[in-house]
Amino acid sequence: MKISLINIIVSVITLAIAAGLFYNNRRPSDNIDDMMMFTLLRNAEANANNQWRNFVPDKKFQNDSLCAFVEKLKKPILMLRIKETSCQTCVSNELDKIKELKENGIKCALLVTYSPSIIKKLLRAKKCNNITIFHIPNDCLYDNWYIEQYEAPYYFVLHPNKMASDFFLPEKSKPELTDFYIKSVASLFYAGNSLANKKYL
Repeated sequence: MKISLINIIVSVITLAIAAGLFYNNRRPSDNIDDMMMFTLLRNAEANANNQWRNFVPDKKFQNDSLCAFVEKLKKPILMLRIKETSCQTCVSNELDKIKELKENGIKCALLVTYSPSIIKKLLRAKKCNNITIFHIPNDCLYDNWYIEQYEAPYYFVLHPNKMASDFFLPEKSKPELTDFYIKSVASLFYAGNSLANKKYL
């Protein structure tokens, strides 16, 4: 896939911000290990190739309720894409994060390839209720979204103008990076939210 100059610039900026956030929150004696660097670089690459993508559900999505949800969206929402082929520990970690986000006033909707009964069972096991879930085919985004080549779960922000931005691939061994990501986009979701517990601001 050919990468344009603007994508290269976005990649560099994304990496610089992520590295800066990490540097400002670590002790001087700590170093960025290989997994930390891999996660930062992978996310820089993903955003360079995937930033500001159209999200217009069509017949490939096979989900009328998702189409209606996108049409009625009034403010940005955090989305989590999960595939059955993702590592199960990774999925479990992100479902725990979804529960925590909900407790802190951030709503997150799920795009899953699991059957509705299975994903609901997984959420019940986490005692995570009232989560918006949309089942979509595994390959419905593959042709248009670079980030779909990864099997890992990933987050993105869906906007009312049907555009997706701020993609993030979490790493289960580096949960602090997920927290940094959530903090970087949290202001989009807290606007007008009266909940007092705002951990991510």
